Amino acid sequence: MESDSARSEQVVEAYKRHKLAVGALRRMRELVHGFEQDRAVDARLARIGVALILVVLATAAWLYISGDSITLP
Repeated sequence: MESDSARSEQVVEAYKRHKLAVGALRRMRELVHGFEQDRAVDARLARIGVALILVVLATAAWLYISGDSITLP
């Protein structure tokens, strides 16, 4: 009878470890997914920033080549 009790405790402990591992894995996947979303947002913002810089440089080059000047009031 005592061996059945010890085996039952082992099964319960193994189940607890399994549930803990599954929960930890789920949390790690959520963290990785969050990092991937942040990386995607950062990449999108970087592309927008590069595009804006190119527009400003193109405008400055166009104004320089055309000889126009911008005066501030």
